[in-house]
Amino acid sequence: MNATLVQAGSTLEHQAVAQTWQGEPLSTYVCRLDALAQRLPRMERRPFEVRPSESRRISAPWLPGLPPQVENPYYDLVVRVPDQQIRSEVPVGLVSKRYRLVQHHELVEGVVNGLKAVKLSWDSLRTDVRITEFGSRLHVTVHLPERFRAAVGHDELDLTIERLNSVDRSWAFRVGMGWIRLVCGNGLFVGRVTATMRRAHVESLRVGHVPGLIARGSRQRK
Repeated sequence: MNATLVQAGSTLEHQAVAQTWQGEPLSTYVCRLDALAQRLPRMERRPFEVRPSESRRISAPWLPGLPPQVENPYYDLVVRVPDQQIRSEVPVGLVSKRYRLVQHHELVEGVVNGLKAVKLSWDSLRTDVRITEFGSRLHVTVHLPERFRAAVGHDELDLTIERLNSVDRSWAFRVGMGWIRLVCGNGLFVGRVTATMRRAHVESLRVGHVPGLIARGSRQRK
C-alpha cells in the first residue's frame, strides 16, 4: 500500500492517506490511548426500508393504497451518525437483525479496563490507528512500554495489543496480545501470541471478555 504522510498538529500524531482496505479509502494516525475513544465514529441501526417519494405518489395516482414505507423484516442499515467530520448520516453496512453491533469505543474501553486490572499505566501508550473513511472497519495497535520489548526471531518487537472490529459484517471481532506484527492488510500477524480472541458478530459475542484476555496475555509476558 502507498501512503502520503501529513502532519496532524501534534508531535505524537501523523496521518496517512492514499491507502485502501478492501477497496475503501483508509486513514492511519498515531495518538495516545487516552485520546482515542473520543476520536472514533459512532454507529446506529436504522430500518432497511423503502420510502415512496412524493413524486411517485403524484405520478402514480392509481396506487391509492401505496404504504408510507416498506421495511425488510430481516435486515438493518448501519449508519455513521453526524460528528465533527460528517454533517449527515452515512450508511456504512447492511446487517441482519441478529447482528451484534460493537461500537469501536466499546473495544477501546475493554482494553483500557484490562490494562487497569493489571495495574499498567495506560494513558500515554502509543496507539496506531487504521480506520476506513466512514469508520466501517478499524484496526488498532496499542504498544506497551519499552521495558516489555523482546527479541522474536531476528526482530525486536514491542508487546502490543491488536484489535480489529467492523460494523458492516465484513470483518470478525478480533483481539490479540503478544510480540506480533502485521505483515499484510488482510490481518495476517507473525510473532509470539500470548492471548487471542476471534468471534463473529453474533448475539453471543461478549465484549466484556476483553479485559480478562488482556490479563491473561499480561501474565504470560515473561
